[in-house]
Amino acid sequence: MSSLWTLQPAGMGDNHTFKEPFLREWGAFTKAYVIIIVVLLSIATVLDALIIGVLIHYKPLRKPSNVILANFLLGNVIFTQAHLGHLCVSLANSHYMGGQVYCDFAGVILNITVSNELFSLAFMSLDRFLAVKYSYAISSKTVLLTSIVAWCLFTLSATLAFFDDDHMVLRLSANCGHSTLVFHGHIGWAAVSSLVAMLDFTILIIVMVVLYILLILHIRNAGKRLRNSIITGVDESFRLASRKEEARLSDRHTNLASGAKLLNLSAQRSIVKKLLLLTIVTVVMWTPVLIVMGYESVTATLLPEELIFFTTLLVFGQPLVDGLVILYINVPIRSAIRRTLAPLLNRW
Repeated sequence: MSSLWTLQPAGMGDNHTFKEPFLREWGAFTKAYVIIIVVLLSIATVLDALIIGVLIHYKPLRKPSNVILANFLLGNVIFTQAHLGHLCVSLANSHYMGGQVYCDFAGVILNITVSNELFSLAFMSLDRFLAVKYSYAISSKTVLLTSIVAWCLFTLSATLAFFDDDHMVLRLSANCGHSTLVFHGHIGWAAVSSLVAMLDFTILIIVMVVLYILLILHIRNAGKRLRNSIITGVDESFRLASRKEEARLSDRHTNLASGAKLLNLSAQRSIVKKLLLLTIVTVVMWTPVLIVMGYESVTATLLPEELIFFTTLLVFGQPLVDGLVILYINVPIRSAIRRTLAPLLNRW
């Protein structure tokens, strides 16, 4: 069975073995670039693993929303570990190790982790929407079981290409040398895998956008209604000032309840803004490399090397940026990490 995709460098014939880009020795720029990536991945691994450990260790933090957050970070840790060891070994040998096998492996890991991250972000938006609009809380068990099922489905869809005899799943061009994917007319499992991945990304992003729009509109309208009810209640209490004391106390109690709801709504608005920040950062850092991969796959042409390096650097820096954003937006996690590291810091 012939595969939908075969690897072919620009300007080369079909018989080219494509060994040279993997064995080509790195220059000073590439070595410095890989060193930067290794440093970013190392820091990201420690930070994201520390946040996951804190979420698991402290019972007050084991909320459904934090379980989703831990699942999100788990994808980051798997992504960093899948590349960190390979890049360190490659750095020691001054060229990319593993050849085509590593390219296939990197493509599968990339598909799975990106799908998991987008799924987790969409799940967070659904959790907030149900909590704010319907006062419904998703249980931690539901989150855990749903996440396990999602991991299984993403893994299956990402590995469909291996059912072809001559499979090819190339995702990070900068990792595998200058290469592209060329269409040969056979629609096999590789095509299905790519199609499912694109559908995953598209559907999950659409779900996030729709839920956040509905959530923002609900919070805005609910806030207007509460503010109007408070103003109406105050006017009514002045109008009835000559009546019995019980009526005034009843009006005051109603206004206090509306004020409490307004404060709670304000807190929910703050949470939504923080989640939007994490979502926007993640999507923005992933989008350039996905556009580059899609363009190279569809047009069978190679983009400038500088653009490949830049978009790949964004991808490798994303796990660290995610961890820093989570520390910034989540005060309880920040406090728990400070408490965990306090004994170690005090020794110094």
